[in-house]
Amino acid sequence: MSLSQPKRRRNLQSVRLAKANWLYTPEKVRDLYGIVPNTLSRWIKAGLQPIEHQGNRLFKGEVLNAFHKGRRDAAKRRLGEYEAYCVACKCKHSLLDDPISLAPIGKAMMVAVECSQQHTRAPRMMSMSRFAALCELRGHDPRAETPD
Repeated sequence: MSLSQPKRRRNLQSVRLAKANWLYTPEKVRDLYGIVPNTLSRWIKAGLQPIEHQGNRLFKGEVLNAFHKGRRDAAKRRLGEYEAYCVACKCKHSLLDDPISLAPIGKAMMVAVECSQQHTRAPRMMSMSRFAALCELRGHDPRAETPD
């Protein structure tokens, strides 16, 4: 990479960066992956399991590698027909189960599901025929609901 090219951003970490049999402190994890403390906290909320040892939080290398492999595998899976991707929590949400909001845009429909973790909206554009199928699967048409 030359100096004129910007450094590429890494969204997903390598699945084998950590040594499997090593224990890492939070500071070492942040240095190893080049992340900030908030990112490590977000990883813990997303399922990274620390161990407690004498009042200190430690991370096993094999657990770090397994966590990143799981994230990488999940990122490879395409969105389902009735799923929306939330950029705030980086998760997929179901349009079938969760409350949705609507916004007609020309001959299409913008359907958004509320992210329960970050309290943001995960939008998904769909054709009117696909929206009709979504309404049928949900058992009702959300356009018919009136606010109280």
